[in-house]
Amino acid sequence: MKKVRALAAGIILSFILVSCASTSGEKVKASPQKDYKFDFSTKTLGSFSVVDLDEELEVLKYLMQTTYAGYETAVANGFDIDRSIGEIKKDVLENLNSLGMIDTARFQKTIFNVFMRDMKNNDMHFSVHGYDVGAYNQISKDICWTDIYVGEENGKLVIIQSGSDKIPVGAEYTGGEKNLYKAFLGDKEVYRYGVFSNPNTKRLTVSLEGESVPVSVTEKGKWFYKENNTNVIETEESVYVSLSSFSMYGNPLLYNLFFDLCKKISNTDPEKSLILDLRSNSGGSVFLADQLVASIYYPFDIPLHMEFYDFLMMESGKYKNRISSSALDQYNEYTKKEWELRTSVTDEYNRELEKNEEDADIAEIFYKEPLQHKKVYVLMDEDTASASEYAIGLLGLVPDADVTLIGSRTYGSVSYYDLHRYPLPKSGLYLRLATIDGAPPYITDDDHFFGEGEGFRPDWWVSNDQLLNTLIQLTGDQSLSEYLRGLEKWQL
Repeated sequence: MKKVRALAAGIILSFILVSCASTSGEKVKASPQKDYKFDFSTKTLGSFSVVDLDEELEVLKYLMQTTYAGYETAVANGFDIDRSIGEIKKDVLENLNSLGMIDTARFQKTIFNVFMRDMKNNDMHFSVHGYDVGAYNQISKDICWTDIYVGEENGKLVIIQSGSDKIPVGAEYTGGEKNLYKAFLGDKEVYRYGVFSNPNTKRLTVSLEGESVPVSVTEKGKWFYKENNTNVIETEESVYVSLSSFSMYGNPLLYNLFFDLCKKISNTDPEKSLILDLRSNSGGSVFLADQLVASIYYPFDIPLHMEFYDFLMMESGKYKNRISSSALDQYNEYTKKEWELRTSVTDEYNRELEKNEEDADIAEIFYKEPLQHKKVYVLMDEDTASASEYAIGLLGLVPDADVTLIGSRTYGSVSYYDLHRYPLPKSGLYLRLATIDGAPPYITDDDHFFGEGEGFRPDWWVSNDQLLNTLIQLTGDQSLSEYLRGLEKWQL
C-alpha cells in the first residue's frame, strides 16, 4: 500500500476520533416513524419553558434509540428508556426555578446521572454538554498511596520506611499482600503500601502486629497540562517521548508536529530503551496511535513501516457494531465537506482492507522481529484515555517487544467511539453519542486491561514522585536523573 494513500487516510480519518476499518457487516437500526430536523447551530439556554419539555424528551428518546451504539446493550442490561425519561421529567418539574422555568444545568446533570445509572453499560465516552461544563463519567477507583514502605527481613515483612509516627520502622506488617505494590527506595526493590479505593479517601488503616493502625493518604502532586505537547529526549541509553494528545482536529501545524515526532522516533538509536509518556493523554484519533506505534517498532521511511501500519489499522478496526440513522445523516450533511473527503478515502481503504484480509501473507507481519526499540516503558495515569489506551494495546501486538506499564490505571474509554454531537431543540444541550460499539481483541484480550471504566493497570504502580527513580532502576540509565529532571511534575 502506498505511503501517501495510507498517510492521507490516517490524517483525514482523525477528524472524527474513530477507529474503523471495513464497514462490512454494519448493523443498521430502524428509525422511528417520525424523523426530526436538527439545527446544529442551536445555542444553549440557561432555562426553558415547561411547555417545551415533552418535545425535548421526545427528541432525547429518539436520539438514544436511533443514533447511540450502546442502546441495544443497555436494553439487554434491563434499560427501560420510558421509565428513565419519566424519572428525568419528574425531577425537573419538581425543581423549577423561581420563574417556573426548567433549569438547564439541572436538566443536563439529571439526564446524565439517570441514563448512566440505568443503562449499566459503563460507556466512558457518553456525555451531555452545553451548560457550564459537560457531565462525564468519573474515575471510580484508583490507588490511594501512603508513605509506608515494606521489605522482607528474616522471612517476615516489616516496615522499613514510614512517614507516620504511629507506624514504627521494624514493626511487622501483617496485612494483605494485595495492598503491597512493587517500588524502589533508591536502588533497593521494596513494596509501597496502598489501597485501591475511592480517590477522595483521606484515611486508611494498615495492619501491624495484627492490629489496625490509621495512616494518612499521601497527597497527590500538583500537575500541569501542556496542550499538544510533543518532545523527544535522547540519552546514551534511552529515548524519552512525550505526547499529550492524539487530537489534532484537522490542524496542519499539529499534524506536522505529530509526524515530525514519528520521524524523530524512527531516527533514534534502535538499541535504546524507549520511554513513552502518555500521562493525561485523553486520546483523539486511533489512526494516529497506529502511526505512532508503527514508528516505534519500524523506521518511518521504509516499506515495512507502512506494512505494519496497515496491519495495525486492520487490528484497530475489529469492532462489533456500527449504526446508521437519519440523525447521523443530518450530522454528516452538516459536516459535508469533511464527510465527502472522508468517504472517498475510506471507501478506497476499505476495499484494500478486504483484499489484504484475504491475503495470508499479512499475518507474517505480526511475527516479524521489530527493527528497533524492543524494550518500551509506558508512563500512564487515570487521565490516559481512548486513543492513548489503543496505543498501549497496540504496543503489545509484537511478541518480541518487551512492554512495561508504569504509573496508575488508565481511564478505560475504549468500547464506544466514532462520536457525533446532537443538539436537543429547546434547551440547546447536546449529546455526544458513539456510533461504534466494541473494542478490538488486542485490547479486550490484554491481561493488563480490566474493562470499560477500569482501563489498563500497570506492571509498576507508582505515583508521579516515584516515576523517575523507577525508570532509572528499570532501565539502568542513571543519566535520566539529569535528562528527565521535573518528570514528577508533568510531561517534559
